[in-house]
Amino acid sequence: MLAGQLSIMQALQVTTDYPGSIYVMPPERLSEMGGYSPITGDSLAMWLSEWVPDPSRADNLRKLTRSGASERHLFVLLPGFNSAPFAVNDLLMAPNAPLPTVAPTLPAEITQVWTMSTWSSGDGFRWSPETGWARFAKIAPQ
Repeated sequence: MLAGQLSIMQALQVTTDYPGSIYVMPPERLSEMGGYSPITGDSLAMWLSEWVPDPSRADNLRKLTRSGASERHLFVLLPGFNSAPFAVNDLLMAPNAPLPTVAPTLPAEITQVWTMSTWSSGDGFRWSPETGWARFAKIAPQ
């Protein structure tokens, strides 16, 4: 059967706003599908502290170092389906989500970090050593 060869585990037919459309849903770990809405944004700071220096992202650090700039900003854009924990995604999708109360631990190559989701809801978050955490508004494409 072709579906089995393609590793398709389930298929559903539902009504959509776009007839004939197909929505691919990658498998998700339970920790990504649900959880609690945090009372602080600290889970974002902790996740960035682990995610940014991961060896698989060393190219980001090399590019920032080669720039020779005194300010080196990393922008982390989280698509709808990502490996971040539910609490991080919830912060990035919820309107007026709480800001982190702790600074992220970043490699020396990064002086500031910006992050947002691709969902239409929620705000972006920015951290700098001078001003700490701040929110920024997403601007929808025209």
